[in-house]
Amino acid sequence: MSGGAGVDWHDEMDIPKMELLNAAYEGNITKVGELLRMGVNIDSYDDDHVTSLQIAAFTGNNAMVTYLLDEGADLEACNQVGMTPFHHACREGRMTVVETLLQRGADIHRTTFMGATALTLAAAGAHLHIVKKLVSLRLEVSPPTMGLCPTPLIAAAFRSSPQICGFLNHRGAPIDETLDSLLGLSALSCVLMCSSTSVFCALLDLGADPTKKTLKKKTAAELAEQFKRHDVLAILADKSRIRHHDRIAVGDIRQLIAENQLDSAEFERGKQTPLAESATPLMFAVAVGNERAVPIFFSSLKINPFIAIQVTKVVIVNEVLVPW
Repeated sequence: MSGGAGVDWHDEMDIPKMELLNAAYEGNITKVGELLRMGVNIDSYDDDHVTSLQIAAFTGNNAMVTYLLDEGADLEACNQVGMTPFHHACREGRMTVVETLLQRGADIHRTTFMGATALTLAAAGAHLHIVKKLVSLRLEVSPPTMGLCPTPLIAAAFRSSPQICGFLNHRGAPIDETLDSLLGLSALSCVLMCSSTSVFCALLDLGADPTKKTLKKKTAAELAEQFKRHDVLAILADKSRIRHHDRIAVGDIRQLIAENQLDSAEFERGKQTPLAESATPLMFAVAVGNERAVPIFFSSLKINPFIAIQVTKVVIVNEVLVPW
């Protein structure tokens, strides 16, 4: 509801409508019921086209959401920017409401008028649990964008959420994706301008390329110079030194397994990498007896972790040898 909503109060015919919206905001189901029995339209909206169901979803009042839906509220009614109750729930991190709306048939693929998906809104709200839920429903992690709408990854970067950035990247979102409509903005250039160095480092660890020309066709170093981010310049110099001397190549997954470096971004990116002569990282993990690595590879094959651990012990005890 906008600051201009007060104009409605001067029209006596609109007072019951505003009472309904206020009752929904306050979570007063009894009052809502009274107003509906008086004949107030359940889908009444304010000057921003915000309905009582949208308000209930926004505030996370699942009891109110359920009541309004049972009374026939429009599940897909949107406000002036195209946000439905489902969008509001995702943006605010209201998991219980999200699940209720899904059960009632909410359109998970619908976008706002700017083209934002529910996943983009959840990422913009920095709600990892909602992001994981939506990705489990097979929503695109890097959907086509239009206008000035960011991708979920860039939205998460803007909100300084490296966990969501990492999750989306591991699920297929390109870490260096750019928005042509925003002068080539990328997650790395976005963070460089408006976030902390810790998030910048996290994106580098995920494989972001600081030499790629993104925003205004400039590299990360050039942007750091322009915006006088001397801390970022220092990190770039340090990262270059680490990459050249200390870091393990992403492709050499066997060395990561042998050294038990299973929490690194390199391992996450390389665990599906095939090896020579039809060998796999799983085979190598068994051969070197890494009891921690084998269940990780089994989990990617959708095998019960308990079974994976038992199988791991069996194959290692029996010294299964793998041809390389």
